[in-house]
Amino acid sequence: MIGSNNSQVATLVDRKTRFLHGVKLSSRHTAVVVPALAETCARMDSRLHGTLTWDRGMEPAADKRLSADRG
Repeated sequence: MIGSNNSQVATLVDRKTRFLHGVKLSSRHTAVVVPALAETCARMDSRLHGTLTWDRGMEPAADKRLSADRG
């Protein structure tokens, strides 16, 4: 999501529990988004990792790298 004053937030949504987590970003570029999402996923309960959904924007286009970063 892009807000006022060029602010950005990525969202992680768990399909089963409807858990929603917002991740504040300094930029919407893949080089910023992927590490921020990987860090957020590392802090989350690992049971949620299998049912997280990603949006279809260009920012998370490196989802294979994100998966590798998450283990």
